[in-house]
This record gives sequence, C-alpha cells and structure tokens, in this order.
Amino acid sequence: MTQLVAAYKALTTQLTPGYLKRLTNTLGIVCVFVATAILVNEPLRNELLSSVNSFPVASVQEDTIEPILNSEDSSMKAVSFGRLDQTQTSLNPLALLTPEILRAPVPSIEPLASQISGKIDPKALDSGLIVAADDQQKIVQYMAEKYSIEAKAIGQYLAHVMVVAREVNLDPLLLFAVMAIESNFNPLAQSPAGAQGLMQVLTRLHEEKFVPYGGPGAAFKPEANIRVGAYILKHFIAISGSIHGGLRHYVGGAVIGDGGYVGKVLREREQLITLLSEKTNLSDNSANLKQTISR
Repeated sequence: MTQLVAAYKALTTQLTPGYLKRLTNTLGIVCVFVATAILVNEPLRNELLSSVNSFPVASVQEDTIEPILNSEDSSMKAVSFGRLDQTQTSLNPLALLTPEILRAPVPSIEPLASQISGKIDPKALDSGLIVAADDQQKIVQYMAEKYSIEAKAIGQYLAHVMVVAREVNLDPLLLFAVMAIESNFNPLAQSPAGAQGLMQVLTRLHEEKFVPYGGPGAAFKPEANIRVGAYILKHFIAISGSIHGGLRHYVGGAVIGDGGYVGKVLREREQLITLLSEKTNLSDNSANLKQTISR
C-alpha cells in the first residue's frame, strides 16, 4: 500500500497544468493527423469500414415493389458489404424505395448530360453492335448464365441501358459492363463506402441528381440509378479525356490506383463485343456465300 501511495504522489506531481496542456496538444495533433489520413486514403478508409460488422438488414416483403426487383434468385436480395452511414443502413434498401419513388416518373438524363463539356473519347461511344432484338437476347442469355441471374431481370436492365445510352451518348456495352463489375446486377447492393444500386453510385455525394426521381431512395430504382451512374461516368470521361481515365475517376482510383477495375470493365465489354462480333461475322460470311452461289 505504501508503494502505491508513493507512486500515486509521483504521478500527480508530474501532472502539472503545463504538462497536461502539452499532452493535450500532442494528442490533438495526432488525432487530426490520423483523421486526415483516413479521409484522403480511400483504401485505408474502406479497410477500416469493412473491419466493422455491418448493420443487420431487416426483412421486408418483396411483393411490395415493382416486378423488376422481384426475383427468386437469392443474389437479388439486399446486400450490405460493410458499415454505412447510420441513416442509410437503419432501413432496408427496399424500405427506402418507397411507393412514391416507385410511382415517380423517370425523366430523361439527356438535358443534364448535354451540358457536359469536353470531348468524349471515341472509344466510349456506341459500338453499333446491338442492332436487333436477337443481339439483346444473346447478351441476356450470356450474362444470365455468367452471373447466375434470372434472364428476365437481365433483360429489363439491358432495356434500360439501351435507352439511357442514347440519352448520354455512350456505348450501351460499356454501361452494361460497368454495371456487371460494380454490382453483379444486384439493384440493392451497397458498398462500405456508401455506393448503392446497379451502378454503385455514391448517393450521399449525388443526392441532388436523384431529386427528379423522387429522392435518394431512388438509388435502388434501376431506371434512376442507371441514369445517374451513366451521367457521372460520362462526366468523368469528359474531364479526364479518355475512357480509361473516366473509369478510374468513376471508381475513385484516379490518384491512388484502381485496383484493376478499369481492366475488369474493359475486358467485360470486350467479351460482349466479341460475342456480338461472332454473330456479325457469321452473317457476313453467310451473305458472301449467298452472293457467290447466285453468280
């Protein structure tokens, strides 16, 4: 006991007002440095976020939403990959997708996209390979098998992409490839950083873009999410000057690296191009053969 008392007196003797002030200042500087490092370093931030258990996802009835989100496939259920902002995760994504948002009109994104200045990389423009319903069906079957998603859902997403691609003047195969890599075609997907929906839009940074579609909850409405995501991608392609730079900006890797994201998207797109090119080549060969026979 005597030793404990002596140690306590020695400690309290050192804790003078000046010492406490210096200690407080030092701790404050360290805290500011650590907070700044986390804010500017996205990989570190995501690693910290993913190390924390995610909020539980409440169950809701799927028959309360549009058929486009109805599927017996378990991959179409709500998926949360980490801790989000509490206001975003306290409710199931389907609960955020209110009846008002589902009924809200889905205006074209073209007026906003047309305001984007800067030259668009020709490689990001429409490849012109989807020219018939058979082309779309071929893509649907291929992607449905590859990602184990119901073909009906894939078909609906592709139909939306075809419309949006014309609105933003980008290649639909590029948009579809981004969607595949970003969310695996899960309209309810959420990332640790707060990216949401098919195109994994950081809703908290783009809330104003969802206003015409009913609000932030529309991030889980495919028609709205695809439009906002396509607009953002076109903006990044324009400011970076290339499709590669645009994709790096889109995934947030313009400075610290994209972790192979750009390569994944472009390979996915190239596979779709090859898929459709095979059909085009067969058609050309068939036409040439018919011409030869008729001569």
